[in-house]
Amino acid sequence: MKSPIYFFSMLLLVMSCTNPSSDTENLSFEEMQEMREEILESTKIYFHQSEKIPDSDFYIYPVSTSVEDRGARYYSKGGYENKTWNIVFFNIKTKEKHLLFDSITPIIRDYPNESDFEYLDEFAIQKIQKQKRKSGKLFFELILEDSNENGKIDEEDANGLFISELDGSNLTRLSPKELDLTSWKFLDQNKTIIELICIENIDDDKRYTSGDKEQILIASLDTSHFELFDHNYREKLKEQYIK
Repeated sequence: MKSPIYFFSMLLLVMSCTNPSSDTENLSFEEMQEMREEILESTKIYFHQSEKIPDSDFYIYPVSTSVEDRGARYYSKGGYENKTWNIVFFNIKTKEKHLLFDSITPIIRDYPNESDFEYLDEFAIQKIQKQKRKSGKLFFELILEDSNENGKIDEEDANGLFISELDGSNLTRLSPKELDLTSWKFLDQNKTIIELICIENIDDDKRYTSGDKEQILIASLDTSHFELFDHNYREKLKEQYIK
């Protein structure tokens, strides 16, 4: 059973996201409990269209949440409505289900999703599947940490590339934690070498903007990586350009 302190801290988090102007510091524990019950009652859970994981018995159901407040709907984690923050893995044979995340609430930017191809032609579909699909593995783009230290996980934090087994287990980060991933693709036919295009925050403002440095990294599935065009290489190109 969760402790009262846990519920109190979680309620503060939800209140800060749904109604930032509310003053919760002076409320009693009983008032906080009552407010928590009201928020739970007004919270809606959405399970989006299922996606079949190829070569497995699993279907995935993306999860998003919204909170009714003053006649308007606010996403309960401070982002846009219907943003995916968890995924249910359902085994159609055993009828068992489990979550990708049990204890944290990240932002899931991208996940294995066949419905993305609904309006694409066959050539475009084949190209995407070739670049971003690998038999026996799943790839996700996730925001897991509050990299800009503003007190919440949001779209301004660093995006990362992750890999897992077909049931979502053994989730492992492939891109460097301190960089913001913008795109990625496989470079070899066996799909063991990955090109990562990332942004490094060089001015230490904890924001990833056009003024920051773009890095192209070459990574492998064992999570090792190196920068393709390091500082020395860039400086040589500059010298060649200004001759």
